[in-house]
Amino acid sequence: MNTRDLQNLHGPDLIAELEGHSDLELLALFGSKSSLVGDCAVQVLSSRGCRTDLIKEGLRSGQLSRKVAKIRALNHLLRFGLSASDAVEVYVDLLRDKSEDVAGTALFGIVFFQDEGTIQNVSEWREMLDRDSELYCEATRALEALWKKDPLIFSPYFRDRLGVWNLHP
Repeated sequence: MNTRDLQNLHGPDLIAELEGHSDLELLALFGSKSSLVGDCAVQVLSSRGCRTDLIKEGLRSGQLSRKVAKIRALNHLLRFGLSASDAVEVYVDLLRDKSEDVAGTALFGIVFFQDEGTIQNVSEWREMLDRDSELYCEATRALEALWKKDPLIFSPYFRDRLGVWNLHP
């Protein structure tokens, strides 16, 4: 079934169809122009477990070159929180993406992962930004959150309902 046919399916029918797709086929749908198809592909792949290896390969091969595909890939990884220990490498790589949305989403992963080894990456990246930009302000908050080991400084309204980031209320 091609992408156009998938766009005609909804809800349980779409999920059922996507469950028959391989991980690689689902990854290819991360770049779908249809938000329903792309988001459901993320949901189905995520139900199979964290696939950081697949995300890394998709980024290297160019399969995840569109902004929406990178955001969906990051969302897949973020669903697994601290259990996706090898996702930090992806977050750091995408920090320098040309899209501010991609970079900002990657920054969220870095901050909530609380890996002190990323402080230098964020600091160097911030120095490349325009000091008057929103992203520069976010990077400054991110650094403070990393230094103080408190990700809620960066995103004070975030709630870890599933406990994947091991935050305590």
